[in-house]
Amino acid sequence: SYGTNGNLPPFYYRHLALYSFSGGYGDNSAIYVDSPGNAELGWEKSNNMNFGLDLTLFKRFGLVVEYYSKLTDGLLLNVPISYLTGFGSTWQNTGSIKNNGIEVEFHSVNISTPTGFKWRTDFTLTTQKSIVVSLPNGEDIITGDGNLYKYSENQDIYSFYLSTWIGVDSRNGYGYFLKDPTKSDTTNNRVRRHADAERSIVGKAYPDIIGGMNNSLSFKGVELDFLFTYSFGGSLFDYPGYFMHHDGSRSGILNLAKDVVDNYWTKPGDIVDNPMPNLDDSYRSDNWSTRYIKSTDFVRLKEISIAYNLPENLTSKMHIENVRIYGKGTNVWLWSKTKGIDPEVTLNGYRTVDTPLSKVWTIGVNLSF
Repeated sequence: SYGTNGNLPPFYYRHLALYSFSGGYGDNSAIYVDSPGNAELGWEKSNNMNFGLDLTLFKRFGLVVEYYSKLTDGLLLNVPISYLTGFGSTWQNTGSIKNNGIEVEFHSVNISTPTGFKWRTDFTLTTQKSIVVSLPNGEDIITGDGNLYKYSENQDIYSFYLSTWIGVDSRNGYGYFLKDPTKSDTTNNRVRRHADAERSIVGKAYPDIIGGMNNSLSFKGVELDFLFTYSFGGSLFDYPGYFMHHDGSRSGILNLAKDVVDNYWTKPGDIVDNPMPNLDDSYRSDNWSTRYIKSTDFVRLKEISIAYNLPENLTSKMHIENVRIYGKGTNVWLWSKTKGIDPEVTLNGYRTVDTPLSKVWTIGVNLSF
């Protein structure tokens, strides 16, 4: 299939040059130009295409494979302009991004016996790629909180733009960065001061693969279901971690993270993740770098439930159609490459102060009359 849709500009009147009456000049009220306007501002247009294959074999196996592609052109961007105009930026239709990938669904009746035992599996897998195709005048855009992201042509959207953290020197306890991230780690390419370290694209937020697998088993009124979800290939920026690994630069203001305990340098030879604490550290070993880029790879047992349906000969005596007794667990188990934080964050990979997903156990009875 193929189709086109569009998005309106984020504000109703950005195409107009607007005046504001909230200005002042000394003790007098004043009118000033508040928005430069753009008479050519229009819709952001997306061209969508997808095609797939749907197979069923022996009434037991089902496979659906679909390729999707979305090209968004005329992106609505707040583009920087010369301050000689009296403004710093204006909304324009410029640039384009492309999203594409493959979605796979596999359904299988693994076992189905005359005695009533059934086992069914449903598996999903989605690959995704989001690439910046073009930008205004082909120039990179650095944006986000702390200029965290860099948009470059032919690069992933939400690419992290940071200096490269090398680690702690076991001889002296100092933290070091790569001065030039395009070169290898040598003594002459190490700097202590964060401001002296150049930045580069160091990772991306979007995962390469996401999906899940659900299994359902049943036998003589007993039902067992469990769902796993997973994600691989993405990264996050740990913003709270930046505050909780301050290496002494904010001493007396904020507590340190738990993983700092027994994991900071105290004597020559220590192989640790955190440098020697330095009160009001002017070198800012704690500043934004790859030190706070964490993998979002995970496998989670999202749900598991077990239930028992009372036999019909019992429910009929109670004048009830069905009685189902069940127990259910949510967020029961998690494997993650990153310990201590929840790897499931927003698509831009920016982790803020969050509350980890709660592990919930539920028991109940469903009655059908």
